Amino acid sequence: MQYGSAPAARSSVPPIACERFGEMVRWMSGACSIEVAVAGASLDARFFGSPARDEATGETLVPVYDRSGPAYDLDRSGSERMGRDIEAFFAGEREPTFRFARFELR
Repeated sequence: MQYGSAPAARSSVPPIACERFGEMVRWMSGACSIEVAVAGASLDARFFGSPARDEATGETLVPVYDRSGPAYDLDRSGSERMGRDIEAFFAGEREPTFRFARFELR
């Protein structure tokens, strides 16, 4: 596992930390995270919001968001778009770039 962190370009975003596990990278800032993995000729990203307790079940649920646009191609354009999306997500932006997909138990 490799680990690192860096300040975000936007002042509204807490510092961003990064972990790498083989072909998967996890970006973390505050209670949110983004998991990115290679999927053929592009990158597949899953965006996780802040966990919350479900009052009915007592379970901890995490909202999962999908990106509304195309996949991140493995080129300069895809990398730049992914960088902008990472900062936007950690800054709290959701719609229209990201759409709620489901809740997951954590």
